Amino acid sequence: MRVLVTGSAGFIGRHLVEALEARGDDVAGLDILDSPAHDALDFFRTDGARYDLAIHCAAVIGGRQGIDGSPLAVATNLALDAWYFNWLVRTGTPRAVYFSSSAAYPVDLQLRLSGPRRLRENDVRLDTFSVGRPDAVYGWSKLTGEILAGHARAAGVDVLVLRPFSGYGSDQGLNYPFPAIVARAARREDPMDIWGDGEQVRDWVHADDVVAATLAALDAGEQGPLNIGTGIATSFNELAAMVVEQVGGGYDPVIRHLTDKPTGVAHRVADPTRMLAVHKPAVTLREGVRRALAAHALTAPVGWDTHPHRRQEAAVTLEARIEALRDHGRHRRACDCDTAEIERHLDVLQAEVAELLRRVPRPDRTPASVTVTAH
Repeated sequence: MRVLVTGSAGFIGRHLVEALEARGDDVAGLDILDSPAHDALDFFRTDGARYDLAIHCAAVIGGRQGIDGSPLAVATNLALDAWYFNWLVRTGTPRAVYFSSSAAYPVDLQLRLSGPRRLRENDVRLDTFSVGRPDAVYGWSKLTGEILAGHARAAGVDVLVLRPFSGYGSDQGLNYPFPAIVARAARREDPMDIWGDGEQVRDWVHADDVVAATLAALDAGEQGPLNIGTGIATSFNELAAMVVEQVGGGYDPVIRHLTDKPTGVAHRVADPTRMLAVHKPAVTLREGVRRALAAHALTAPVGWDTHPHRRQEAAVTLEARIEALRDHGRHRRACDCDTAEIERHLDVLQAEVAELLRRVPRPDRTPASVTVTAH
């Protein structure tokens, strides 16, 4: 099947490209990050190629700071999405995916005063005269995109609309909360900064599950809108505590709440009932934290384990670090770094492995050598 993925160098886009290629699809990626010539907006305006499936991940966002701080830049998504749907109809593309967002849900359903509740797909009503205000310009753009998806369906395109909640993963940019918190803890920062009072609640869903749910919904012939989430509520403070616990080694930082930073809504959690009919989340938040810390260790300097109180911790985490390196080797194209940088990580970790084995030999084995390779 010929598939177009826009935003293919972005966080979810690159994971989708991997998964589609792994199942044998012929994938064309389009992302302005790769080249100015790969601008999705220009492509939709001028290109007449027809694909069996189009998945639209390209968007201007940049985390909470981007949503609140650059509304006019975010509004570019309105043009991008409009031309996407025009292109689908013009080329006769039979099947398409539109990534909306949990930001499309009415803000008044996500306040502390309204009480905690799971957001259901029918909480957004596009068939009424009064639509609840979504979250900022970004939410309005996604709500508008859902309306346009309906018009594209009427013109013959089978469009699947998805509403992912707080997606996260090991290779996500630091302008998002999950990787920022992990990075601060991995550096053992004290105090550790958390934006807001830390009581804002999110539904953290791993990138692997976002991709798996997307493909499962496509295979099931779903049109949506369909939430992608776990239904599990976790505050920023609880996430930070989970990360700190896994860092271990006596790390117990003071949490410094930056109340002047943007925080978004108070409580955003999915009702995953419809999604569970096609996909059940496989990666728990605790497992996602473990993977992220292991991946982050790839960039730690040689000698990060030189302090005596961390040597035993280094030995315990050695296997996780090797596993993370192999993941980067298998999926090197999905990384933000190029091949040469990955090879540098290989060399650095090889030296660290030798030093760790010298300092803290494992009692159950005495290897003569350890070789780490990329597959």
